[in-house]
Amino acid sequence: MLRLLIGSDGSENAKRAVREVTALAQRGLSIEAVLCNVRPPIGAQEVNAGTSESDLRHHREAEANAILASGIAELGSAGVRVLTHHAVGDVAEELLDAAAEWNSQAIVVGRRGLGPVASMLLGSISARLARDGRIPLMVVS
Repeated sequence: MLRLLIGSDGSENAKRAVREVTALAQRGLSIEAVLCNVRPPIGAQEVNAGTSESDLRHHREAEANAILASGIAELGSAGVRVLTHHAVGDVAEELLDAAAEWNSQAIVVGRRGLGPVASMLLGSISARLARDGRIPLMVVS
């Protein structure tokens, strides 16, 4: 069984990655997927009067679970066993750490397509995964 870590942030790009893994499973590949949602740390600007950091954490986790739910359903419909992983921090670092933690054989992400200037200024998550990762990377367009 092939264990794939799929980056899932709810974007259309991430949904394409889930669809691609689903298609692989429908073609007969035996897959176990780890859906990984990475959120940035809670910033001081998010904490306001009447809202505790704990409440924000619970709200963000509920949002992450909602994001992962559609991927769980789609992958599950193709017979894929689905595990979930939540993380807070730098997306590329957290995806690499999760892949190692779950002993994944490959990482699957959707391509953002920022363009050359934005990618140069902001950095590309997929480029960082390719550069720093020690396992295969599938970038779905």
